[in-house]
Amino acid sequence: MDSQGIFLLKVLLASAAISASIVYGGPRLPIPATNAIALIAVFLPTVILASVLTWRALRLQGDKESAVGGPSTNTERLRDG
Repeated sequence: MDSQGIFLLKVLLASAAISASIVYGGPRLPIPATNAIALIAVFLPTVILASVLTWRALRLQGDKESAVGGPSTNTERLRDG
């Protein structure tokens, strides 16, 4: 089996494990059924992913600027010297 097939199998198994834990373990958690909890459950993954992607983009931009040794745009380089 190639590496792509192994990766898909791992994702499938992880997804099944998470699903089973939600189905069988979720009702045992003492979480009240309120609108606020539902909104948190819906929007928290999006906020986390947006934060991680923003952090990575800013870090990548900083790495590019430090590799060049100065401003990141040609206009700023021409203006500065």
